[in-house]
Amino acid sequence: MGMYQRPLPRSRTIYTKRFRALLFPCQKARPKAVEATYQGDRLHPERGRYVFASEEMDHRRLQPYIHDIVVSTTYRRERYTFRVFFKRHRHLPQNAAISALPGATVTFDGDVLVTSVGPICGIRNLNSAVQRRAARRTVCR
Repeated sequence: MGMYQRPLPRSRTIYTKRFRALLFPCQKARPKAVEATYQGDRLHPERGRYVFASEEMDHRRLQPYIHDIVVSTTYRRERYTFRVFFKRHRHLPQNAAISALPGATVTFDGDVLVTSVGPICGIRNLNSAVQRRAARRTVCR
């Protein structure tokens, strides 16, 4: 399992913006929409966007390393691609928000952050309720 994100090199053309993502906190029973932060490069958009997932997740001292995977799914005949950020450590609490979802077949330890991946850029807003439902379904499986 590799890291798909790479930090952007220092440059004067780097900008920082906020976007909407879906957070599955380990201590709560429901996921919540949050605003996360990313960095991009105006002159080199092919470098992608770097998400600061650690700002939204708890237990930074216990497990500072964050894994990320890219998952594609089909929901209501529409294709969605998500980037899922999570931590793995045996002392992290089990995620109650994912366990409470109907049809959940997997378990995660710690918080999970789900972002939407666009066709042109690496990260985009998780806008509609249909996208949030597709994200919940993706995390369940």
